[in-house]
Amino acid sequence: MMNVLSRSIETEKAYAKRGREICVRVSNLYGLGPHEPLPPELAVRYLIDQKPSVSKSTWRQNKAALKFHLEELACGSRDDIRARELQGALEILSNEPQTGAMRRGTRTSAIKQKGCGRQDFVKIIRFLRANMDHYRWAKSLGVLLGATYLTGLRPCEWGQAYLEEREDGVVLVVRNAKFGEHRAGQMFRRLHLSPDQPIVANAVRALLSHIQERPGGLAFSEWLRRVSLFMTRAGRSILGRRKRYPSIYSFRHQFAADAKASGVPLEELAALMGHATDATATFHYARRAQGTAGIHVRASSVDVAGIRRKLRAHPSSRRARAVRI
Repeated sequence: MMNVLSRSIETEKAYAKRGREICVRVSNLYGLGPHEPLPPELAVRYLIDQKPSVSKSTWRQNKAALKFHLEELACGSRDDIRARELQGALEILSNEPQTGAMRRGTRTSAIKQKGCGRQDFVKIIRFLRANMDHYRWAKSLGVLLGATYLTGLRPCEWGQAYLEEREDGVVLVVRNAKFGEHRAGQMFRRLHLSPDQPIVANAVRALLSHIQERPGGLAFSEWLRRVSLFMTRAGRSILGRRKRYPSIYSFRHQFAADAKASGVPLEELAALMGHATDATATFHYARRAQGTAGIHVRASSVDVAGIRRKLRAHPSSRRARAVRI
């Protein structure tokens, strides 16, 4: 009996955590501040929109987690209007079947590769350039991949990124997507683009301009969702049959690998990636061996100073030793 009860409590904890993470993700996508309430129906609609690209089992787990989280909020709400919003969102979510989810999802780690080598990158870019008139999202994907490959931003962060022209060069200002989850040291980070490599600034300008004039006047989150789905289909067409395929996020992984191969210090890499500590990119991103030396952005010294150095706190640990290999 105790084992069953223990499993139930652990399951509820897991549901509560995942439900909160889904809501934080939606808030970040729509640019809501840390104290701005998220409309519960918006979270439900977001989850439903993701169904075509996730497996049935992932859909069931996400649905159960978000439902659990919204039920907790409804039970604790003293605002009648808020309670009705939560109940309305719960009704929509409860009535949504798993029909439309994939037998095997496109966003699982089983088929997503960390990083995208130069050979695959060139194949993809060449295909997109040659087919801009044939595929609606080819240009969008091309400019997004190019800028992400060179700067390492999370795809969702491009919606609020902007450039500052300074006397000492061009700076890309990025709102950290993980700041609301306390997984980024600062609300914003600043990437100094190399003046010796104008291709970086040009790629960023091309993407930011394209986002402002995105096709159909879609909201940024919807634009990104459609471009991501196109990436899934295009990758299979371009790269042929294989076990793993790159996603847009893979190009962020590749940036991390290139930075490691270039000898970028761990705390600067964390600042470039928008992490709170120097451990995240080290253990959860592509390895140095997968990278190619040569990146053309540098982190703000203020951002670097704010990074928590977890690895240095335990120099004798296995993980700390692994970093030096």
